[in-house]
Amino acid sequence: MGNIVVVMPRQEDANRVGDIIKRSDIWEEVVVCSTGADVLRLAVEQDISVVIGTKKYKDMGYEEMVGYLPAGVKMLLLTKDASL
Repeated sequence: MGNIVVVMPRQEDANRVGDIIKRSDIWEEVVVCSTGADVLRLAVEQDISVVIGTKKYKDMGYEEMVGYLPAGVKMLLLTKDASL
């Protein structure tokens, strides 16, 4: 099972979500970041199973980032937008 990555534009928010996941003992490795480029770099360097994030990051939107992720990486989008 690969790592889980939490990406949000505010590092504090990403840390909070990451801490919740870590405390739950659901996943062994949780990495937090604030840009889509960080996620894509991690996808090359590490085994990633799931990315949890919002619609927009400091450098791109989730649609663009998902388009660059390796096959098999799942995206959990956290949003209030019911149309998605």
